[in-house]
Amino acid sequence: SGEKSKLAYMPVSAGIIINFWHFNEFAFSAGAVTAADSSLVSTTPFIFSVSYKRSFSVDLSSNLKFNFAGLIDYNYCSEYNFGPLASNIGSGLDLGLAAGLEGKRVYLGLTGEYSFEGTRQKPKNKAKAEPAIIEGDIIKYGAVLSVMPARNLRTGAWVALYNNKILEGGLEFIAMPGSGAFCFDAKACLLTDISSSDKNLSLNARFGLSYLF
Repeated sequence: SGEKSKLAYMPVSAGIIINFWHFNEFAFSAGAVTAADSSLVSTTPFIFSVSYKRSFSVDLSSNLKFNFAGLIDYNYCSEYNFGPLASNIGSGLDLGLAAGLEGKRVYLGLTGEYSFEGTRQKPKNKAKAEPAIIEGDIIKYGAVLSVMPARNLRTGAWVALYNNKILEGGLEFIAMPGSGAFCFDAKACLLTDISSSDKNLSLNARFGLSYLF
């Protein structure tokens, strides 16, 4: 909406990723969303996410692998009006699949996700106690290309569609200097509503620091 396009949101969160057994990954993060104009947001939205991923790998040759993975995660945001275009947060349960080919320095893959009730809106008239509006489930699919130009540096780019309406494009840089115990992650993506005539845009950025145990 026009009101959303005037706001700038920045999610800030901290989390942990645990790899256990073989190709199993558990992740958890929690944080808050800050707004550029605090007078238009009654409270600071609280967000958290928990996920489980199971991946598999098949060697095709000495330098080529076929990778595929399944993902289940739950995302929550205490505010209703955060959806794919607002800040790519939303609330809902996601199921996802990914598959791709991995070479010595290049990865090319396809991904797909299904989110149950991933976007909600606040009632227009709180005095009438109207129920929240469920905008429907979200189907997201896309492609990703990742390149490792150096031993401790990985770059990637992806493009995705939400319900054939929201187009997302993004870039990511991951650096593991020194021994590789610390990991610096920078990610940015641009979203646009290709189904709307005004073509609203949303830019999301994330910076992270991780320690690999």
